[in-house]
Amino acid sequence: MRLYLKDLDIHNTQIANDLSGIVTNKKLVVDIYTADGIYQLADNKLVRLDIADHPGEEIECNGTSLIVDKSVTKRITSVYRIPSRHHICTVEKHTYSLRRQSKISLVAERVKSKIVQVYFETAEDINNYAIQEDFTTLLSLLTKY
Repeated sequence: MRLYLKDLDIHNTQIANDLSGIVTNKKLVVDIYTADGIYQLADNKLVRLDIADHPGEEIECNGTSLIVDKSVTKRITSVYRIPSRHHICTVEKHTYSLRRQSKISLVAERVKSKIVQVYFETAEDINNYAIQEDFTTLLSLLTKY
């Protein structure tokens, strides 16, 4: 599930420069939008995204308002072509974790070096004490300018 910061001003947000002790991963993803659906090219694999949308709910974690998105995205891998009418968007997906195999991570998506989306990803219960501690630490990486 994804956790979005309710009151985040994306246009005035950046990731801290000092990332010592933080595990970072950068992945280039190409999103392809068509009238037939959304496709994605990553790691030289073309997939079609099948999104089961669920309504978001608002919660609070350590004094921070969050919107929980429990939508499920399935990746259909047997795709060999895309419709000729499409729009392409290249996204750099930066993932920040406190350790390898961490249960929660901070994701910042950039288009042309500008942050366009920031969220947390986890499959765990956000009310778990260890998850809350990691959430607070990752949240401190976000700075306003």
